[in-house]
Amino acid sequence: ALLAGMFSNRSPFVSDRFEAAARELDERPGLARLPEPGRNSSTVHLLTDSLRGAERIEAYQLWLDQESRRIIALVRFGSKLCGHAGLVHGGATAAILDELSGSVYDIVGARAQRGFTANLAVNYRKPLPSNTEVMITGSVQRVEGRKIYIDAVVKDLESGITYADSTALFITSRPSL
Repeated sequence: ALLAGMFSNRSPFVSDRFEAAARELDERPGLARLPEPGRNSSTVHLLTDSLRGAERIEAYQLWLDQESRRIIALVRFGSKLCGHAGLVHGGATAAILDELSGSVYDIVGARAQRGFTANLAVNYRKPLPSNTEVMITGSVQRVEGRKIYIDAVVKDLESGITYADSTALFITSRPSL
C-alpha cells in the first residue's frame, strides 16, 4: 500500500473500473507496482514528456508479475491521439507497445546493457476507440544471444477485446555503446 501511494499517478479521467483494476493488481500476491518509465529521468522521454497528459495518454501504470515474469500496464488513451475521428492512431498504439516492450527488456530481461528496438511488428486486430482504458501485458518469449524477443497484447479493460498485439525484437548493445 505504501508503494502504491508513492507511485500513484491518479488521473481525473480514469473510471472506477480502472481504479478497481489498479487496486486488484496492487493487492495480488506476487505483483509489484513499478514507477512510470522516464518519471525520474533527466533526459526527455517520449511517454512522460510528449504523449502523457490530458486528452493524450491520461494514465499509465505498471506492475511486474514476479512469478510469470511479465509486465502488466493499465493505460487510458484520451481523445487527442486519433488518426480517424474517435479512433486512436496506430502510431500511438505502436508507441505504447514499444514502450511496454522496452520495460519488459529492462526489467524482466534483466539486462545491464542498453537495448534497442530492432523490429516491432504490430497486428491491429480491431480499431481502438479513443477515451478507452486498456490492459497491456508483455513478456520475453525467447533469448538468442543478444536478441530478445518480446510479445505484448492490448486488451480492453472492460470487455477483454483484443485491439492489437505485437512482437518486438530488442538487441542488446555491445559494451562500447
